[in-house]
Amino acid sequence: MMLDGKSWDKKKVMNYICDELATSTKSLKRILRDGYKGYKLPSHVQIFSWLKDEENKEILNQYELAREFQGDTSFDEVMEAHEMAKIPILDDAGKPIKDKDGNIIYGMSGPSVAYAKLYSDNRKFAAVKLRPKKYGDKVDVNHGGQKDNPIQSLIREVSGNALPIAHRPTEGTINED
Repeated sequence: MMLDGKSWDKKKVMNYICDELATSTKSLKRILRDGYKGYKLPSHVQIFSWLKDEENKEILNQYELAREFQGDTSFDEVMEAHEMAKIPILDDAGKPIKDKDGNIIYGMSGPSVAYAKLYSDNRKFAAVKLRPKKYGDKVDVNHGGQKDNPIQSLIREVSGNALPIAHRPTEGTINED
């Protein structure tokens, strides 16, 4: 991925990094540490300098998209996390018990369930942070623009049933009606 032994081929490096990010839950730090087929990759500092360089908008867009896809990958792993809680049920000799068809029978233990929950929670957190519009909590911040907004309906109802100001009793007077 080095062009001349001195400078990096940004496009090739970022293609590899973005492919790894989009298809796994690996961190950028881990991808850079692991390298590419035995070769070193640039440092975080180098990658971030490419990302903030105004001339590399395409690289930044590619990186942002890869991070969004990584959110989808994290969510996919949440959907499969329950499989981690399954452990084979063993007989007294320590061998897995099988059903009549020869399939291993699985059960769950407290620690295996706790591990699967922790794994799932971490992946959900990552998915929400990487794709908040898709996996984050939906928050309605529009308190008056909707046609059937409860606040607007209440205001209309109250204003329509309120007494005109001229007919309201003044403070300290007794209404004898």
